[in-house]
Amino acid sequence: LGSDVDLELLEIDVFRSGIPLGMYGKTDFHVAAGMFLNRGRLFYTDMRHFAGNQTRAFEPRANGFLLLPYYTFSTDDKFLEAHLRHDFSGFILNKVPLLRKLRLREIVAFNYLANPLLPDYKEAAIGLEHMFGLQVLYAVSFTGGNRTASGIKIAYGFGR
Repeated sequence: LGSDVDLELLEIDVFRSGIPLGMYGKTDFHVAAGMFLNRGRLFYTDMRHFAGNQTRAFEPRANGFLLLPYYTFSTDDKFLEAHLRHDFSGFILNKVPLLRKLRLREIVAFNYLANPLLPDYKEAAIGLEHMFGLQVLYAVSFTGGNRTASGIKIAYGFGR
């Protein structure tokens, strides 16, 4: 159609939401891996971008990062990203009589990204979610074993 773009991207995504683990809650995961087979004519908008976040708020999504800078580590080469989120569904806090009434759920999350620009990026988060969709997480990121960022993140919604 007269396009100037000449690229071939091979990507595979595997995801599953709400894997039941009985009284221990439920788990979500998303793994994506890919590579550009042909980069004949590739523009910045055609690169593989990752769902970064540099604000206090975050969108509760299966393949999003909590602390990754926007577009800094976009790639036109190979990549691997992985996301794991576990909702304990109150397994711990429901054992405390007064906290049980708040209907809070414990959340842990782990995110990973590897590409030639960023060979080893990891995030870990722990927090709480209320039954009405309010989430508060504390997240920490590491690159090559060194702590790079941390912060409290807040979301409202049922987007995951």
